[in-house]
Amino acid sequence: CFPHPHLDPETWRRLYREAWERFYSLENMRAILQRATPKQYWDLFWNFLWYKAAALVEGIHPMMAGLWRIKDRQARRPGYPRESWLQHWRRRIPELYHYVRQLLALLAEMEELWLQTRRPSATEQRVRARLEQVRGHLPSLPAVWHARARGAREGMWIQLRSRLWSAARRSIDWLLVHGAPQWQSRKELSHFWQELRRQLRNHKLAGLSRIDRVVVNLCREIQLMLWLLLALALRPTPVEGSD
Repeated sequence: CFPHPHLDPETWRRLYREAWERFYSLENMRAILQRATPKQYWDLFWNFLWYKAAALVEGIHPMMAGLWRIKDRQARRPGYPRESWLQHWRRRIPELYHYVRQLLALLAEMEELWLQTRRPSATEQRVRARLEQVRGHLPSLPAVWHARARGAREGMWIQLRSRLWSAARRSIDWLLVHGAPQWQSRKELSHFWQELRRQLRNHKLAGLSRIDRVVVNLCREIQLMLWLLLALALRPTPVEGSD
């Protein structure tokens, strides 16, 4: 920040960062995107991703950085000694680790922003309606298995088959819509991973007993990230009432 005539540097930097955080909050970005026209949507979305990564992850002005800063070992300011390979990577690896963690958290926030503001095409709306019809005709095999096992010995094999079928039904849903995002929010996914981390920190392995949920949610994370990156690359412009 440039010097302020009435504020000390620490207060000025804190207010400067608070201004960035308030402007690039999820609520404010959502309000802006909801007012944007379809042609403006992706330009604004990309700028939000770029500017927030620079200002709040890298800590520098967006006009001075992109999404990934390349810090070459030989690119040093005048007067600074050139580091050895060991010194360079000993300093650089922790920086990359913290940056990647923050960048992944930012991408998850941008996924949430996208899900809350995206405008599905007419084709996607018809596919979703068809999906709901197909779901109603899928046999509820877990209920059948439990009914047959009623009065008999409950075993691990019955539970495993039930969980595998549950995972299969979710995979069928994914195939029917060709991977098109169905969710309005990723809060359910975020809550699942937070709860799993909490259990693992407390040395509770109960979360890993539902390995089918872990696999399904991991696939959903990959699917959602791929569709967001694809949307950023293609920048589709939905037209109301047409394909």
